[in-house]
Amino acid sequence: MLSAAIAYQILLQENPPTIDKVKAVLAKHPWYANQWQARLQDVPAAERDLMLFMQAARWADDIRTRDKGGNEICDVHNRRFT
Repeated sequence: MLSAAIAYQILLQENPPTIDKVKAVLAKHPWYANQWQARLQDVPAAERDLMLFMQAARWADDIRTRDKGGNEICDVHNRRFT
């Protein structure tokens, strides 16, 4: 999520129109309507674009820990092996 926050800040300074293009692509993502959009409602309006970037950045990690029904599955990524 940190890399997304950094990318967002750089785009905000160097190429703000690109943020709108990225948002348009992310709005078509399957998780936008059923995951991210609800989370964004809890965030102040001024921070929603940044939060969307951060949610999208962690999507790959989120999808690895859920089955097709959205239930948590074994999280080997964070498991300690002793």
